[in-house]
Amino acid sequence: MTEHDDFTEDLSKFDDEYDHIAPAEKKEFDQVPNGRYQAKIDKVHLERAKSTKATMLKWELVIISGQYQNRRLFRNNMLATKENISWLKTDLATAGVVLVKNSDLPKRLNELLDVVLEVSVRNRKEGDKEYQNVYLNKKLDIEMPEKFKQGYKDAGKSAADLAF
Repeated sequence: MTEHDDFTEDLSKFDDEYDHIAPAEKKEFDQVPNGRYQAKIDKVHLERAKSTKATMLKWELVIISGQYQNRRLFRNNMLATKENISWLKTDLATAGVVLVKNSDLPKRLNELLDVVLEVSVRNRKEGDKEYQNVYLNKKLDIEMPEKFKQGYKDAGKSAADLAF
């Protein structure tokens, strides 16, 4: 799929009914509560931060067991300072990936997919805003439930490259 695709034909299939189709009901989800969870790395890619244009590694994890199974957690590693790189190295090593050079990261992203980790979630509130931090504690050597073994073939592609 390219940016030049014309979706008009596909979209026009519902033109006659569009006005009569009700919008889907929005579901509100509370944040996953503070605690430790078993989660697999489902998606990971490099992207630029909107405000600073700094490079960051975006992680999307899926909880694979317990009451919050199937819920998604998100983590970003900013890659703008030496301290940021130190945190990145720690997170990558926790997931079992050790780089020789930082610039090797794009070629190694696929190795992160489907890795099962113990993660900690910490929620905090500042004024009327809520924040959720996700910390990678350790890699787990457990059998992942079958329904979570699909992997994500688009590791390394930015959100702009992916069709949703």
